Amino acid sequence: MTNQEKHFEENKEHRKISEDYPNSVSVQNPPKENSLHSILLSATFYLSIIYLVLFVFYFAPWDYGWGFVVLIFLGPNLLSLAIGAFLIRLGMKKGNKSLLYASVGLYLLSIILAFDPDWEIFRIAPLCLGILNLIGTLLVKEEKSS
Repeated sequence: MTNQEKHFEENKEHRKISEDYPNSVSVQNPPKENSLHSILLSATFYLSIIYLVLFVFYFAPWDYGWGFVVLIFLGPNLLSLAIGAFLIRLGMKKGNKSLLYASVGLYLLSIILAFDPDWEIFRIAPLCLGILNLIGTLLVKEEKSS
């Protein structure tokens, strides 16, 4: 009988401890599911960063400074892409749809700023990234805070 009483008391103590300190697995938030808008916006962000880095590293080391001339003429385009990518990341982290719409505007601005009849090739990447950003932003549902 004493053995059963000890076992019963140990179970009581164990139950009390588990009530005081809930299981860490149940406390953690469930993992977010990767929805289509999250995938599109993340792809847009990372492709923008890759595009900017490759663009700068490709054109910067040209001889006789011609690479810097290209970077100067396309500077507003690249700057609006960089700010748009930054706003995408902020909008995704904070769940703010207005930041995502601002990034869509900056991507559209980068398409306009890359316009030159001889340099239409430089409009392809901002156009594709802008379309990805627009679709991803339109798919985001507004999170209501209570």
